[in-house]
Amino acid sequence: MSDGREALTSYEQIQDKLSSNLSDAYRGVGGQLIRESLLEIDQVYEKVQADKKQRKHNEVLLKDAEAFRDASNFAAINFKNVKHGDVGLTLTRNEFLKQLKKYLVIDEGDLDIDDEEDIDNGNAGVSNDDADYNEDHSSRITSSNTFYEYNWLKLGALYLSVSDKSILCDSLNGPLETEKKAPITRTRHANDINRGTLTTALTIDPQEIIKDDQTTYDIVKSVYSDFTSDADNEEGKTMNFFKFFINPNSFLQSIENLFYVSFLIKEGRLNLLKDDKGVPVVRLVSEEERLRTVEDDNTTAGDYVHHIASMDYDTWRKLIEKFNITESFIEERG
Repeated sequence: MSDGREALTSYEQIQDKLSSNLSDAYRGVGGQLIRESLLEIDQVYEKVQADKKQRKHNEVLLKDAEAFRDASNFAAINFKNVKHGDVGLTLTRNEFLKQLKKYLVIDEGDLDIDDEEDIDNGNAGVSNDDADYNEDHSSRITSSNTFYEYNWLKLGALYLSVSDKSILCDSLNGPLETEKKAPITRTRHANDINRGTLTTALTIDPQEIIKDDQTTYDIVKSVYSDFTSDADNEEGKTMNFFKFFINPNSFLQSIENLFYVSFLIKEGRLNLLKDDKGVPVVRLVSEEERLRTVEDDNTTAGDYVHHIASMDYDTWRKLIEKFNITESFIEERG
């Protein structure tokens, strides 16, 4: 086989045999020919691989691929045309029922000895006596005792696992029968609007409502009062801005004080500026100066821009240490 002619001839013979028996593939009876052809192709290929010269012979390798392709096409046609039984299974009815019994049985001791031997030896379904089998087993399956020998829930679970049907719940279907409710005669109540004393909710006097929470306006007014009541804060004098609003005991109230002070600056009650060292300070604005500023700017007090400042916790701690703030200038709120 050094020149490869023998291998080429063997491959061509296999291809011719498959081509001439193509009708068997369309009838689905070419299984035996498929096995023989694949075995022959394998044998020829082993001989080719054993020869170093043919191993590199491209024509031989191409012929091997063509033969294997023809065998594959033949097998595909054959399997498409395999004839199944009436139930669409390649298993016989007896073999299918015996395997099903073995799968569903709860206690393997309930299986018949003949059934166990047929299943273990792979001979299930060999018997042709279908009538005797049906007569014997149908009578036993329909009996009440035999029925409970099989786990039918296992069969239902198997069906749901391989089927596309969704799982249903009986409780979603509602009751099988609805109970008719007996009609109830309702007693009509007499109209007693004009009879006796009516019971109503208690009438609350507005003066009884005590409102503890102060409004923003009240707190701003209180902050302004704290600033003006201090003897050092006369007109023209300044005060350290941070010492004015920072509460060293409460970061929350410090933020609130800064918010309220911003209203006083916005309304022109206080003036925010810097001292010689560049530190922010606040100064009390007299009423005459405030009105004069409004007239010069040709605006009203409400037209001033309201600037809202922000401060984080670390900055609050640093300011307390830097300016040695030990107590809150603005009265603490509870």
